[in-house]
Amino acid sequence: MADILTTGVVWKDGLVFEAGFEKAKPVAITGKKELDKTAGAWSPVHMLVAAAEDCFALTFFKMAEKFHVKVTSYRSEAKATLDAPDGKHFAITSITINPKIGLENEADRPKLQSIFEKVEEYCPVGNTLKVKIVAIV
Repeated sequence: MADILTTGVVWKDGLVFEAGFEKAKPVAITGKKELDKTAGAWSPVHMLVAAAEDCFALTFFKMAEKFHVKVTSYRSEAKATLDAPDGKHFAITSITINPKIGLENEADRPKLQSIFEKVEEYCPVGNTLKVKIVAIV
């Protein structure tokens, strides 16, 4: 059974839009090159990278629970490469997520690699993208 996700975009001015959906506060969106001119705005490529990173984190916590690993802290940074492999069309060609994870029991740390493999398999955003999302520990 498929879920239908509905979002909306409203043009505000110039290259600034508001994006959102009915249960969320709208966010300002602009092009990557215009970010310095629009305080608080996100670019679509930053949103995509954040979506991949957030999906990774949410899926990680679900998998950690299944592996009986108690997480005490979590923080991550995602780095994406935006490149034009053909010299003309830009694409995100890689996303690397670097999580810093605190564990209640350090003896569980070796389980993280298996959890990351499950996250890669089950993260819906990662499953949607052509680019592979990789976690670096």
